[in-house]
Amino acid sequence: MFKTLVVRADDGKVLLACVPADQELNLRSLARCAGVKRVEMVDLSELMRLTGYIKGAVSPVGTRRRYPTFIDRSVHDQPRISVSAGVRGLQIWIAPEDLVRATGAKVESLTARA
Repeated sequence: MFKTLVVRADDGKVLLACVPADQELNLRSLARCAGVKRVEMVDLSELMRLTGYIKGAVSPVGTRRRYPTFIDRSVHDQPRISVSAGVRGLQIWIAPEDLVRATGAKVESLTARA
């Protein structure tokens, strides 16, 4: 199971990061991968406006706008992963390469253990 987190870079761009649900996003690693100095989590009050999803239901696909997406490299350790389908408690099971292709994501080392 992968969670989708919404962050804002110091240049104002919104980014999506998909990491294993039991791991923490390493903000420094994401910033480096995105080519910016710093990123921070967006305020919860902005989630719906930015993505069309509420907390706990953010999906990497089907957001209001297409945002640069980064997926942790551990995605390739599994034949299929689950990500939110846009509703709390509803998941999509998908092959990692299909998720990467659907989102145009970059696969990078993004977790705190990275």
